[in-house]
Amino acid sequence: MPIRKRYSNHLVFLKKLDILVLITSPAVAVAFSLALRANFLTSTLLFFGLPSA
Repeated sequence: MPIRKRYSNHLVFLKKLDILVLITSPAVAVAFSLALRANFLTSTLLFFGLPSA
């Protein structure tokens, strides 16, 4: 397989992985907020801070 094809497949995989992480990280933050019974400020910090970590 040519190196260009492998490189392209790797980029497609990384793009799909990025999309998956961007979708699941807010869901994880919501789950933490509900499990900790956090207030509005803590929930907001988790929602925006967890995906950026």
